[in-house]
Amino acid sequence: MKFKSKIDIYAKLFWSAIFALILFSLAVVIDKGRGAPIIYTLIPIVIIGLSAALCIWILFTSYMNIHKSNQLLSYKAGPLSGNIDIKTIRKIKLNTRLWSGIKIGLSFKKGLIIYYQKYNYIYFTPKQEDEFCNMLKEINPDIEIIH
Repeated sequence: MKFKSKIDIYAKLFWSAIFALILFSLAVVIDKGRGAPIIYTLIPIVIIGLSAALCIWILFTSYMNIHKSNQLLSYKAGPLSGNIDIKTIRKIKLNTRLWSGIKIGLSFKKGLIIYYQKYNYIYFTPKQEDEFCNMLKEINPDIEIIH
């Protein structure tokens, strides 16, 4: 089952500001590029376009997917993707933040941290947090849930 990342009001404001900055940069490049050789305008437009594409890619592909059949938790957020064996998940810490590491969360509010294997962890902000944790506990009842 696919669990998308929630987006709170602060994240919406942040991403809106990013896109406004991208559009403003694009307008400045186009305005300043009039009369200049096309290469001086084209290179910044390509860079700005790739930046916008990366932001859109992250926004529309931030999710985790629980595969009950092969007991895998897959994650994706733009160019970041991977799989976690659910049997290696040790604990899940709820209502917390993570300031470094892999984050598959678009929300600025508290989410959850999944600790797996010996020293690995990943941050996620699922829309249906309780259902997400319950599905993982069904597959691996040894998961410790910390509130």
